[in-house]
Amino acid sequence: KEESVTPAPETTCPDGSSCSATSTCCPTATGGYGCCPTVDATCCSDHEHCCPKEYPVCDVSQGLCKKASTDMFGITMLVKEESVTPAPETTCPDGSSCSATSTCCPTATGGYGCCPTVDATCCSDHEHCCPKEYPVCDVSQGLCKKASTDMFGITML
Repeated sequence: KEESVTPAPETTCPDGSSCSATSTCCPTATGGYGCCPTVDATCCSDHEHCCPKEYPVCDVSQGLCKKASTDMFGITMLVKEESVTPAPETTCPDGSSCSATSTCCPTATGGYGCCPTVDATCCSDHEHCCPKEYPVCDVSQGLCKKASTDMFGITML
């Protein structure tokens, strides 16, 4: 089994996509969301840029972020990055996660690992699993079998 993944901290945008925890979700012109590479940013009306919280006023016509709308000078607007649409996941009982094409199985250390197949049987040794087509774990032989009375099977995952 593979170790399950504890995801890096992230911010979930209203459309379900995500940005890093050090970014701000901002709407795009296409109706999705992009990531402004700074926390608590101001999203600009052009749906392409953003401004850091220290310069919260977007002057789209000049392409500047200003501290106040009356300022003559500012800093160059930040360009948003693409947000990430997460791959479907399965959440394990301990809060870790596996891909939706995996099965969460308990490990010997008390955590969970990911068996690389859907609807797998988790074996009693807490190290292996068997695909649903061969659901019987024969730990002593290291095989997955279709039935406990079968002589042959496939190697455990």
